[in-house]
Amino acid sequence: MLTEKDIKQIKKRGTNEKIVLQQLENFKTGFPFVSLFKPVVNKNGIQTIGKAQLELLSDNFTGYLNKRNATKFVPASGAATRMFKDLFSFLDDVKDGKVPDNFLLLNEYQPVAEF
Repeated sequence: MLTEKDIKQIKKRGTNEKIVLQQLENFKTGFPFVSLFKPVVNKNGIQTIGKAQLELLSDNFTGYLNKRNATKFVPASGAATRMFKDLFSFLDDVKDGKVPDNFLLLNEYQPVAEF
């Protein structure tokens, strides 16, 4: 499947043929689910920032963009569509008034799970 040129390029990037073949197989058969042991919450995986810090970070980012040529990348493979399929389905259900019992809706577009 991989040519000698491919293998040389793979090694040059610091990986190996076996890893790349596994990655290609994942694209063919689907990716394994991640097993999470708890949700992230504020101060444990999520950091809340204040308005002043948000403005500073926004200004820094804007300054960074002004010095560089930034572009937006949108994958054409459909990966993003598949990745968010369940989320879009859930949001459609919310719009139709079909909300699971274990969800609390702050507003129409911000469902929050109860744990």
